[in-house]
Amino acid sequence: MILRLPGVLAPLGAAALGALLLAAPACVVAVGAGAGYVVSREIDDDVRAIRVKKDVDAVWTAAREAIDILRDPATEPAFFADPRRIEARVDGRSVTVDVVVIDLDLTEVQIRAERSLVGKDRTAETIEQKILDRL
Repeated sequence: MILRLPGVLAPLGAAALGALLLAAPACVVAVGAGAGYVVSREIDDDVRAIRVKKDVDAVWTAAREAIDILRDPATEPAFFADPRRIEARVDGRSVTVDVVVIDLDLTEVQIRAERSLVGKDRTAETIEQKILDRL
């Protein structure tokens, strides 16, 4: 891969891109508008982590609302305050959502969905998108 950046920024741009690619091979940098999210990276099909430029309380509320919308009927999610964790069933799969303070106005959401035996599943990705929609 050849990276061409104009002028003095070329070494800096190449170094930043290289560091990004080494840090998380499936990392996608998102220039977010509404939610103001910084980075979304797919760890694998069933685990996702996102960092958002929002206060932890706002993200926690969005995560709770998203799970309430997506949860399987006739099931009740379990909400834990410390650490902020949600355990629920979504699309017939066990799901865990952790909301972690990284810094003031920077929060990470870690989403784990039970592995599917039949190919790729988008449960974790669906939860991630619903949380971002609520922010």
